[in-house]
Amino acid sequence: MTTLGLYIHIPFCTFMCHYCDFAKTANWDGTLIRQYVETLNRHLDIWLREFCEKRNYTVDTLFVGGGTPGLLGSEFEILFKTLERYKISFKEATIEINPENIDNEKLELWKNFGFNRLSMGVQSFQERGLKALTRQHSPEQLHTALNTALKHFENVNCDLIYAWHGQTLADWKNDLTRIQDYPLQHLSLYCLTMEQRTPFGRAHSRGVFGPENDVFQEECYNYAREYLQTQGWEHYECSNWSRPQKNCAHNAKYWQDRHFIGVGAGACGYIPDGEIGLRYSYTRKERLFTKGPLESQTDYRQLPLCEFEARNSEDWLTEYVGCGLRFKDGIDLEYIHSKTGSIFKAQGLCKQALSDGRLRLSGSQLFLAQNEWIRETRWCLEVLKSFMS
Repeated sequence: MTTLGLYIHIPFCTFMCHYCDFAKTANWDGTLIRQYVETLNRHLDIWLREFCEKRNYTVDTLFVGGGTPGLLGSEFEILFKTLERYKISFKEATIEINPENIDNEKLELWKNFGFNRLSMGVQSFQERGLKALTRQHSPEQLHTALNTALKHFENVNCDLIYAWHGQTLADWKNDLTRIQDYPLQHLSLYCLTMEQRTPFGRAHSRGVFGPENDVFQEECYNYAREYLQTQGWEHYECSNWSRPQKNCAHNAKYWQDRHFIGVGAGACGYIPDGEIGLRYSYTRKERLFTKGPLESQTDYRQLPLCEFEARNSEDWLTEYVGCGLRFKDGIDLEYIHSKTGSIFKAQGLCKQALSDGRLRLSGSQLFLAQNEWIRETRWCLEVLKSFMS
């Protein structure tokens, strides 16, 4: 039986952090949440009926992101009842949370629904860092929240951000040292980016401030890579580290050309359809999402406010190479040939990189050296030059 992942987007926040570019709103009330979840459930039912009932797929991973999904508790019940109706059982079910939005009651409620993994937006243990990133929790709240979460869930991920304005390498070393105080199973470390639609992005475009320079970013990345290895962490993807056997199974689908359903405002999906699959995305506007006309028997291809992308084999190849080079398993050249007919023959910089170890070929697998993962966009462009039809 073929498996899919499921991503559900919850766009509600109590505060909109100035670096975040995900679909979100801080302008909501209980009525909007109820309308949103009810609409979400109708869309979910349509997708599951198509792929689980008609096509006999199963869904084995769930990731609920946002926004701040941790704001919701009992509101999830209607969604899990729909999942139960299709006899879906997840090997991994993640919910994103913030330190200021959790308590014992909510943690037990999530666990009873079927969540078995938490992803907490820590971002920094430094007071300066939290203020620089416009986060709403304090280091003290963070400590309490981590200990509380770990009493209920064994599998907990923490997000950290580096290269925030004014950060020093000592700050970054302190964050990585502090995170070792907790029995976490997974770490996601992200370099701060200045997205155009965010307050940080607009300030950057006016020259007010920006992230720390590229040299500092690489210094932070390499320190994390070397230090975390000494602490027993496996670096399995550019931005992700885990304890043994604790890789994020859902996110691995994104890097391995695996399919997943996405539901909700701003959600994206990648479903089996034709030789290269079909990508789609929902409107980012949560109020518009709740008002889209929807009949119970709507075909997924006619879902309102859902846009399907026109793609060709070249688009697929760019996606696959870009995602695979940043992952420990690399890219499969035979798989590429079977999909596109393209053959890899190292040219220019790729030929040099195969000699000096920055690229490595083992059977049909092509790997990028871990210290080069931070430059995966550049390497994607170079590797693509070596494919011939």
